[in-house]
Amino acid sequence: MLNEKVRKDRQSPADLCITFEVNGEQYTICIGAAELTEGDSRDELKRALGDYISCSLCCARKRGFAACMLRCVEGDGRCCDNGANNCE
Repeated sequence: MLNEKVRKDRQSPADLCITFEVNGEQYTICIGAAELTEGDSRDELKRALGDYISCSLCCARKRGFAACMLRCVEGDGRCCDNGANNCE
């Protein structure tokens, strides 16, 4: 679900980065400055951000947030405790 347009680290000072906290742990997602201005990639970027936010909200209710996010964002899109159990 997460593609190369949304990253986990800042590559340029102009990148847009969003940091959020779940259970005392901080997580960051970044979008390249060029991606914000290119017309063709904007719909794809919106879709990727929507997927990431949906996964974040679901995984915030699950145990093992990082494992849940890994599966949800970079795997099959399912939201699961510890990335493996009680999936939605």
